[in-house]
Amino acid sequence: MILSIATEGNMVCPHFGHAPFFTLVDIVEGKVVSNNKLQSPGHSPGALPAWMKGHNVELVICGGMGPKAKDLFTQFGIGTITVEPAEIDKIIQDYIDGKLTEGPSACNHG
Repeated sequence: MILSIATEGNMVCPHFGHAPFFTLVDIVEGKVVSNNKLQSPGHSPGALPAWMKGHNVELVICGGMGPKAKDLFTQFGIGTITVEPAEIDKIIQDYIDGKLTEGPSACNHG
């Protein structure tokens, strides 16, 4: 499973489209096999879902995302989850432990 976590510093970015980086984490059988922080290619409609698909991302984790972006990811077969602000390492461990829970979106897109 390849996760993409919207990243600002060492925290989950509260707004997906404004994330300066994405942490791509490959998890196999409950273990992290790779963890890479990549600079965002920029925010333009539809570009990020295609970029994520090119990196074989299966789940996007962020602090907030509008419904249009969620729909675009669904069209690419990529799941999305919004979470409460937390450190990237905690999010990864919560995912591995099956404790990652959906939180309210920090984004107010309608």
